[in-house]
Amino acid sequence: MNQLLSRNRNVLFILVAIAFLPAVGGCGDDDSNADSPSNDESADIALEANSLSKKEFAQQAAKICTSARAKFDREFGAFRKSEEGRSLMSEKNVDKGEAEEMMDTIFIPTYQEMADELVALGAPSTEVKDMTAFIESVEVTLELAAEDPLATYESGSPFLAAGNLGTKAGVRECSFALT
Repeated sequence: MNQLLSRNRNVLFILVAIAFLPAVGGCGDDDSNADSPSNDESADIALEANSLSKKEFAQQAAKICTSARAKFDREFGAFRKSEEGRSLMSEKNVDKGEAEEMMDTIFIPTYQEMADELVALGAPSTEVKDMTAFIESVEVTLELAAEDPLATYESGSPFLAAGNLGTKAGVRECSFALT
């Protein structure tokens, strides 16, 4: 019964994350009016076009994302060895406080830093829209992780939608780094 509830919670979390994507994913024309109300409601992503080729951009983005994944793996590995981590890893005994600690100290800061570095990198003009959608999806996931760390942890694939957008944006290594 607990597995069924956990699986339903995982599915619900992923559906909620996907439901948020149209709101932040850059729907509509790129030439929106700066005075339009929709700009006030959009995410704070200000991704600038850069002069990198697609190949150079993909290489630099891959370095940022694989570095973030390596940092997460190191820090999460150390956390798993701690008393809180061992308790969190036990299926019978998942504690919201322990999940929150892991999200607040490892998951959110690591992937927020990655998103910030990708924003600072910018993207070739042809990739700005897709990269903005990708980064916004990462940030929506991080917001959901802050709001409900236990559901995020239990989802198993909190970055599923973001990973798909990363592939579309031409940064497959970023998608892999989020799995």
